[in-house]
Amino acid sequence: MSWHDSALPVTTEAGVAAGLLPLRWTGGIIGGVGFGASFSGAIRTIIPLVRADQRAGPFAAVHVVAHPGFGVPAIIAGLLIAPAGLLATVLGHGAAVLAVAALGPLAQYRFAAHGRIDARP
Repeated sequence: MSWHDSALPVTTEAGVAAGLLPLRWTGGIIGGVGFGASFSGAIRTIIPLVRADQRAGPFAAVHVVAHPGFGVPAIIAGLLIAPAGLLATVLGHGAAVLAVAALGPLAQYRFAAHGRIDARP
């Protein structure tokens, strides 16, 4: 987990909870930079491994996974706003993002401990 992964929800959560829009914007900017760099790095890692005439498949696979990954939480949040309220929904979403983000390094550590992956950055 990079500092971008944890800074976005923490900064965003703090901005929302405190009612400070500039802090919320800061979290969005940090998250955008982190996501952009991560996505670009993933694509730049995968695409050179595929022949030029076969590159549509990996791009399609990335987008088939990424779009529901953003869309489904947005739909769930939209459904939760009426019963839970906007603030509770936003803070709950941020807490869920933090929880899921914490699973990445935990999984990497466990795989590295069992010699299944190389955990070097």
